[in-house]
Amino acid sequence: MDIFKLNENKISKIRAFSRKFTRILYSNSRVFLILSILVFIIISITFIHFNKNDDVNITSQQKSFQNNCEKSLYQNDNFFDDEFEWSNETIELFQDQLGIILESDTNNSGENGNLKCHERGREFIMTSLPGPDEKNNFYEVLWQYFSLDAVERMTISCGSGKKLTLRALVTERMKTRLEQLFDGLPLETISKFPTSCYDLKHSKIIGNVSPLSLTEIVVNTLFLLDPKAKRWKEISERWSPKNRPFWRLKNNILNEVQQEFTVAKTILQIETSRDDDVNFVGVYIRSDDKLPPDFYQQAMNFHRKNGGPKIFMIICETQIFSFCRDIFEKKQKKADTRIMRKSSDVFDFTMMANCNGTIISNEMGVLHALMNGGMTVVYKPDLKNDPQFYIPWLMSEKMHNWHVIGNNTIQ
Repeated sequence: MDIFKLNENKISKIRAFSRKFTRILYSNSRVFLILSILVFIIISITFIHFNKNDDVNITSQQKSFQNNCEKSLYQNDNFFDDEFEWSNETIELFQDQLGIILESDTNNSGENGNLKCHERGREFIMTSLPGPDEKNNFYEVLWQYFSLDAVERMTISCGSGKKLTLRALVTERMKTRLEQLFDGLPLETISKFPTSCYDLKHSKIIGNVSPLSLTEIVVNTLFLLDPKAKRWKEISERWSPKNRPFWRLKNNILNEVQQEFTVAKTILQIETSRDDDVNFVGVYIRSDDKLPPDFYQQAMNFHRKNGGPKIFMIICETQIFSFCRDIFEKKQKKADTRIMRKSSDVFDFTMMANCNGTIISNEMGVLHALMNGGMTVVYKPDLKNDPQFYIPWLMSEKMHNWHVIGNNTIQ
């Protein structure tokens, strides 16, 4: 009996404690709820803050990367360095290279000659230096010509606050090289003007991004474009579809290209049993291109998803032709991919220039994309590594219908 009473007392105490604990929980539930909400808010704000910092860091990385690209292009990508000095020997050499024929100054000296060159001080003449040999790279010549065309009639400032207009001219040798490709060229040759217009001793050599400005005006001074210079900033800012009609490609080469397009389209029709209109996408791959194979796959798929059926016209240098077959024929639909060995520079450029779109694999592809004006895909270097400085990516921000692929993202 005593044991039973003892158990009853224990049970009573336990029940009393349970009721008390329940009342405490009930009375403080609102406090617990408020504390939980506050903890959640603090965690959320912290997460957002860190993400925002990551975005800022990424933007800062991109800006820093672009600045480093431009700095490198300014310092390291010129044939002639900033310390190049003119001597009687170099002046004589470049007078011949530029096609400046020495003649009697009887009719060209003095004030009248200067007025012919500079239109009463309103113009400043620019042309391009030849490369280290007569047969410098065809694409270097094309880059020079695109660069000169971009700065033609551009206004530059002088130290006195005066404004001058750039007059871009080509050399006779450049004209001869480009006439293999074009029927008409919009720029005049430097040899049309009197020799008193050119004073090589005071010439200023211009690289990729070196400023087009003068601290003072020296009569008869020239701007000379470095043989390896690519004025990509001016090209991306000033190039327009209106430019293309002035760049007339030779009809006989165009006819050969059209035959290749017809063959590719016929193969596609036979293998798919369809007669759809197709767009051609040009891809020009050099042996020293270092882009990951996945980039080409993503770029081709991006083109396939936009704008109807496509045929990819892929030109590969002979040294990497087997590599091209491995990454394109084995992984792509054979019917919409035509792989060709590199032909002549003139034929290859004409084909790429007449496609409806471009996948840029190197700096040559920039010129192809400018000419055809179609949808263009470029590769974005990895900002975390030490990337090769890549002009197409730098240009893409200002070019219409250019898209960037990198790290499995498309911009």
